[in-house]
Amino acid sequence: MNLKIFNVWLIFNVPIFTILIMAGITGYLNIILNDITYITHFIFIFTLFNIFYMGYTSYKIDKLQYHHIEEFETKDKFFYHLESMLSFPKWSTNFVVTLGFLGTIVGVIIGFSYLPQEAFSEATKMQEFIRTMLIGFSVELNSLLMGIIGKIWISSFLYLQTSKVSKVFVDASQLQ
Repeated sequence: MNLKIFNVWLIFNVPIFTILIMAGITGYLNIILNDITYITHFIFIFTLFNIFYMGYTSYKIDKLQYHHIEEFETKDKFFYHLESMLSFPKWSTNFVVTLGFLGTIVGVIIGFSYLPQEAFSEATKMQEFIRTMLIGFSVELNSLLMGIIGKIWISSFLYLQTSKVSKVFVDASQLQ
């Protein structure tokens, strides 16, 4: 059975997008995206963009099979074209995790940003310090979680695309 990679993309992502839409309607998505720095929002949007980009490249990889090699001047240009389709998703898997760690650092900075000398002497100032710490930890954990989820989501489908491109490489290499 030769299942097209774009069909696999649809099977893989349509249920996830449906869950995300339902979570947005019911308000559960706001719990995850409750971030005053908007780092988590950026990671979420960047991951969604990347997933749509991978859907587009999946469609292009399915259309660009080894029998289209004559459209390119050499096999090397054909291979380079296929490999260049995967360069952005490969780069972005590390980028989303880096953004997650950046959110962790920003969250720690926010958490400890309000630490006056008299914070431990009065109860109201201590409550404000604890509230600020909790906001910082929220940013920290949400951004790290979103970065890790983004990496898993992108990497799992990138593996499928890479295996399909490898198969096209092998098929094209066997042509004279």
